[in-house]
Amino acid sequence: MKVSTFIGIESMTLIKPFEKQICECATENLIKNIDSTLFIAKIYADDIPAFLKLKISHVLPFALGHSESLNLTQAVSIQLGTDAKDLCIKNIQHILVGGLLEMNQEKFQTIKDNLDVILATSNTFNQQLMLNMTKVTLLLAMELGYESKRPQALAKVIQLTGAGQYESLADYLYDFFIGILDISRIFILEKRRGKNDVTHPQTLNALNHIATLLGPDIESYAVQLITVIQMVGNIPGLQKNASILWVTLIGGLNKDSISIYLPTIVEGLLRVFQYLDTETKNTVVFALHGILFEESILTLPLLLRLPEIPKFEELKHIKTSIDKRIIEFYEDTIIYIETLLESLFTEEFATILPILTRLQHFLKYGNYETIKKLKENYQLFSLLLKLSKDITVRDEIKMVAAKCLGLLGATDPSRLVIIENTSGFIFLGDFGNQKDARNFICNIIQTRLVPSFMASTSVKVHQKLYFTMQELLFQAGFRDLLQDDIEINREILDSWHQFPVKLQNMLHPLLSTTFQSRWDIAIPEYPIYPKVGFSQWLKKWYHRLVEDSNGITRDIFSACIPAVYSERDEIVFHLIPYIILHHIINGNSNTISNISMELVKVLEINSTENNLDEKLRQRSLQAVVHITAYCRKWIQQKQKKSDIDPGFYVKKVNHFLGFMSDKLMSMASYQSKAYAQALMHEEAYIRSIPKSEKPKINENLWKIYAQMNDAENIDAAFSSFDIPLSEEMGIMLNESEGRWELAARKHLDRLVESKLGPQYYGEYFKCLRNEGAYGNIYIYTYILGDKYPESTAQTNALVAEASMKLSQWDALGKLLERPIAETFESLLALIYSSIHSKSYTNSFFYINKARLNLIGEHSALATSSYRSSYHYILNLQILQEVEDCLIAFEKTSMRDPSKPGYKPIEELRNSWNSQSMLLAQDYPTRKQVITSRIRVMDSVRISKMVKADIGNMWLLLAKTAREAGDTSTAFDAVQNAESLKLQYTCIEKAKLYWETQKRDRAIAILKGMSNPLKEVRIKYIFSFFKLSRHIFVILYSTIYVFVFKLALYQEEALVQNINFKDAYKIIATEYPNVYSLVVVIRSYIRALSAGSQMFNQTMPRMLTLWSELTTVEYQDIKSTCELAADKLSKDIHAIKPYQLINISTRKLALVLPRLISRLANDKGIITAPFIAMIKKVFLAYPRMAVWPLLAALESPSDMLKSQCRDILDDVQKDKEARAVRYTVSNILCCLSTNMYILYSNCLVIMMQSLQKPKKIELIGTDGKRYCFLCKTSDDLRKDARVMEFCYMINNFLRKDPEARDRSLYIRTYAVIPLGHEWGLLQWIDNLETLKLITAREYEKHGIDYQEILPRQEYKDIFISKSNLFCLTFFLCYSFPCHLNNWFLDCFPEPSLWLAARTRYTNTLAVMSIVGYVLGLGDRHAENILFDRLSGDCIHVDLNMLFDKGSDLPVPEVVPFRLTQSLVDALGVLGYKGKFEKSCRVTLRVLQENKESLLSVFETFVHDPVSYKKRVPHANGNNKNDAKYIINSMAEKISGDALFKANLPTEEDNEKPKDQVARLIHEATKTENLANMYFGKKRKDFVQYIYIYIYIYIY
Repeated sequence: MKVSTFIGIESMTLIKPFEKQICECATENLIKNIDSTLFIAKIYADDIPAFLKLKISHVLPFALGHSESLNLTQAVSIQLGTDAKDLCIKNIQHILVGGLLEMNQEKFQTIKDNLDVILATSNTFNQQLMLNMTKVTLLLAMELGYESKRPQALAKVIQLTGAGQYESLADYLYDFFIGILDISRIFILEKRRGKNDVTHPQTLNALNHIATLLGPDIESYAVQLITVIQMVGNIPGLQKNASILWVTLIGGLNKDSISIYLPTIVEGLLRVFQYLDTETKNTVVFALHGILFEESILTLPLLLRLPEIPKFEELKHIKTSIDKRIIEFYEDTIIYIETLLESLFTEEFATILPILTRLQHFLKYGNYETIKKLKENYQLFSLLLKLSKDITVRDEIKMVAAKCLGLLGATDPSRLVIIENTSGFIFLGDFGNQKDARNFICNIIQTRLVPSFMASTSVKVHQKLYFTMQELLFQAGFRDLLQDDIEINREILDSWHQFPVKLQNMLHPLLSTTFQSRWDIAIPEYPIYPKVGFSQWLKKWYHRLVEDSNGITRDIFSACIPAVYSERDEIVFHLIPYIILHHIINGNSNTISNISMELVKVLEINSTENNLDEKLRQRSLQAVVHITAYCRKWIQQKQKKSDIDPGFYVKKVNHFLGFMSDKLMSMASYQSKAYAQALMHEEAYIRSIPKSEKPKINENLWKIYAQMNDAENIDAAFSSFDIPLSEEMGIMLNESEGRWELAARKHLDRLVESKLGPQYYGEYFKCLRNEGAYGNIYIYTYILGDKYPESTAQTNALVAEASMKLSQWDALGKLLERPIAETFESLLALIYSSIHSKSYTNSFFYINKARLNLIGEHSALATSSYRSSYHYILNLQILQEVEDCLIAFEKTSMRDPSKPGYKPIEELRNSWNSQSMLLAQDYPTRKQVITSRIRVMDSVRISKMVKADIGNMWLLLAKTAREAGDTSTAFDAVQNAESLKLQYTCIEKAKLYWETQKRDRAIAILKGMSNPLKEVRIKYIFSFFKLSRHIFVILYSTIYVFVFKLALYQEEALVQNINFKDAYKIIATEYPNVYSLVVVIRSYIRALSAGSQMFNQTMPRMLTLWSELTTVEYQDIKSTCELAADKLSKDIHAIKPYQLINISTRKLALVLPRLISRLANDKGIITAPFIAMIKKVFLAYPRMAVWPLLAALESPSDMLKSQCRDILDDVQKDKEARAVRYTVSNILCCLSTNMYILYSNCLVIMMQSLQKPKKIELIGTDGKRYCFLCKTSDDLRKDARVMEFCYMINNFLRKDPEARDRSLYIRTYAVIPLGHEWGLLQWIDNLETLKLITAREYEKHGIDYQEILPRQEYKDIFISKSNLFCLTFFLCYSFPCHLNNWFLDCFPEPSLWLAARTRYTNTLAVMSIVGYVLGLGDRHAENILFDRLSGDCIHVDLNMLFDKGSDLPVPEVVPFRLTQSLVDALGVLGYKGKFEKSCRVTLRVLQENKESLLSVFETFVHDPVSYKKRVPHANGNNKNDAKYIINSMAEKISGDALFKANLPTEEDNEKPKDQVARLIHEATKTENLANMYFGKKRKDFVQYIYIYIYIYIY
């Protein structure tokens, strides 16, 4: 000790080289001088036994080789509390290694002899050596780390190699390398825990030497070795060892392998580089240069996977070369980003960081258009969310993924195309099928076992996983890959090659290993639950299920038992549904009964109050839900893969699921946060119970809807059941309707009365937040803090948030001295406080802390879907915007004053504006983003330009709040904008006053504006048109003279020539419409040529106005003023066709039928532009444009036929157009005959219905099959216009934020009129008619209307009673609704069921409103179809339009079809809730786009459709007249049609809500249904019953 102190070296370090001799001395003194032994023991441990146990590898071999070995061995055993025999058996490997390394042959023989004596056997040493070969080899391998012992240890290993008949030393060590790696992991763990006296100090040296000996064979262990080296590099002081191991690994890999592992190796070397000495650094640089530029071809995918090269001087040349190559690839943005995404989606999570970093860089500095596309890439969002949540992913990867999400921003979920992720699902029908079993094994290894192996640092866990993978590889038949003398099964080879190369290398050694495992676990008896904790319950149950299995199933799942009993519950949680499903399909009835009883027991025990551990309760319910969800998903996949009835197995699984009651399953699913499944079971339970009990059930229903944030269904659930509201339900109702102040008051009353603890204040504070009552938060947090001192940190966090919202920065600064709980809101407050105090370094620090806080919250979520994670992404976006703002201002403040400009600020502004367009349009989201931007810019403002930006954002907030009805926030925002003296604030203020009924003040503000001639003023005035036509008229008349002067000013000729000005005054006075048409058409054309985003509104209107010029009588104008008439003629001619060339051809193609219909006019100056546009479209898209032109050739209008014929003749000069016309003409000829084969890739099939339509199957140039139905004796122009109408509605629904968020759309299909009464319809697969579905459901339930025939009493009822009586008292009870069952059968998996029903609800709602507007009739049960794959409701046969059904002998009196069967399929709430709301949104969108939509049917004005019977209207108008039809549709959209008797004023016009309610009432009114068509003869009883069912029930 004194020596070590004197020379400044730790005593353990000083005596380390002499450790063996010291241990031998201490051992010898056990029988000579025990005090001496104790003295030495105290150096290493607390006492002698602890010392002997610690150094047994030195002590026992010495004792056995001593001259007094028996006495000495006995003394050691006494100290350790055992006998000599047990001591030797337990530590036999140390005795064997000690003997093999003994240089003195005499001592070696003594060891062998004494071992024979103690164990009472002969040749014990050699026998034990053969039994413990692995342990001995591993210990000898560790001795290779000592340079002095290496020759002798190497010789002994070579000796063992010969004994095992191995070809080489490397071949021998190859089989033991897994064990060597395990010893290395133990060494690392000991070092990580700070243990000084590690078991094998020279482990890393030994590992490096063995890796060198293995040479090229090291490739098979590359993955495991890399994992170990990475762990070594993370331990301080071992970075040099790590770098040496990396260089050794490089030397053993070939070029192909280096390319695979290159990114990981480079990252590992760079991570330790800064800790190395100069000599080692040079070695690393040399190695890096070799593998990067000599051993590898740096393709773009490889470059993307490389980490960023740090700016070290030694690495400068490498960094320069790498960056240069990346820039070269970067120039081709499309290729670069496609490769980046492909690499991102295929790379393993462990090595994904470099690619993520490249993505982050591109999102910051890349091409705007490409970034915009990435912002709508659902798969990219899903991957980043998964990275943020996965527990096996490193924190640094999670951080970069979070930054990428922040840069992508919170894109409106409705903009993303959601793709169902089924990658984790294995469709396994039968384990007896070797191919299915092999796929299952490969999936388990790749998705469960290997990730668990990589995530764990436990040697025991690794050993268990090694054994499981070894056995599974054997069961899959992969060991055949090692056999040279047999032909390998091709399927086995293909399965092996599906593994990534890295994984193949990792698994390859396991093909030849012979690990053994033994488990002595008692097989439990049923019932198992709840005798043990969750983890043990699931594992024991799994073991029981394995024991009940047989054949290959038992072998596979038995091999997984060691992995199941490892430390990770995820493996057994994943496996147990598979083995249960196997038993359901193939097991005996007793086993199935036991399984179902176990599941039911879990449900029953947890459905009542009990003393079970909460974790056991929660996790066990999750397990039940997980098992049943898998079974349902299996049914779903089985039905998808079967073209016929899935049959027996599906019935067995459904029968098994029936054991679990819907009530209990609803509870379990709700507790497990599987809300779609909870809703499915809750609805099934509600349908099964008497109506008298349903109010109780409503409480469960609204709780589910509340968790799903389904506000309209919460309201519908409350209104559907007449029950008294509980206090909790009342609060929730207030919250769902946005009455936050009332909800907060109720929460406070509840808290005061019940004296609940501080944890219950959260909901109260949430209401105050939503109300914006941050002053109250201030007050009550202080009260709470005084009352509950232990919650000081939490209350301070709330105070910090309130201070931030109220901009009380001084108070917030003082709060920093107190403890503050780290919530996202409190950290955000600290960020803004730091910015306000100019502490930007602290700001960046808190931004990263806030990101980590969000990552932690997101990881705790039950799901990671985009919608459920939207708030998480939104907060990340806010953090990113704050960071970007700080960086932009830092760049601005450092700019050169001599170079004017604010480029960083402009870039920031543009970035924010583009992101705002992608945000969800709901008010809370937009308000949160805008206020955050205002707050950060206000804190760092440095110029007048930024001041203007802040003012504009205040105005934007005012507008957003005004439109959402939040007038308080809107007035505050306007006031702040006024304080910044921003121009045009008065416009927003006037709008706000108008909407708050202070209209005199609004008009006064606008009349007081100065200089209204400015164009921007006019823009604002016209914007009031959206608010009210009344205020628009007032404002327009007030400044009419200025508007007129502005129009004149824009016409240069009018300014220069007084005669023209006088002429136009005459036109404007006498013929104001003509003047307006010319000016407005000219403006529309300019807008369209510039690429108007409002094309669907502008183009139809322009066509309509242009057509109105046909009504102008030039002679009348000429008689008034010849100069005016000449001017008008010149102006019309001035709109030459060439002015329309700039309009996008693709957009013109969308309105081609409308352009063609205008050719019926005989005025050349009017039709010339249309002809030019049609030719332009034809030449660009001849294969599309030829069909409507050919169809027009059969029009009754001679002018239209002539014009179209001329166009087709003119385009003959174009070669492709001529070829297309010729081909199409041949097709038309074929279709008009009974030929079946058009040409080699076209098939025509004659259908068997009345009109004998033909189904045509064509093979497209893309190789896909396209089917059409060719119909005759039917004018498909009406269908085509309806589809065009629907296309336009879909476009408007997509653009409307609320409709887009609800995913409202019409399921459309192509309609191609080919003539006056024939054409093509797109064929859609997977459709079933409502009649077929309902008839099949009746058949399943044993209902047959023909059975009624023999019963005379029913005949008498139907002949004598009224329609209403028969419908109400007989049919509705005799023929119950079963359409809901169709959804359950087609979509058994809950999430798909809910999605399908939502799509059904939306498509039914949209088409109901659209059908009402169109006057769509003939909606019988064969004209309404359903998609088996999506649930969409599709209407066909759309030729009974414009209320033609009301003119039938028995008129159709319902506005649209909404029979009890359709209502039943909407759910237990019926049409209330989602359906009703979707109808309202659809009607509102139609009202807002009325003129554009009606323009679709203006084609009938110019090219009328034919009717077989023309019915005059009572007032003399022809109901088939196109103008009358359009006016009728306009009245329906506006709501006037329902209120003809008492027409309200425009200001008091009925809202969509009331209009929809009345329409639904009329559609479901029993009296209306009972008075519809019921057959030709009332006495024809069979037909009568059938028609009733057909119309009323279906």
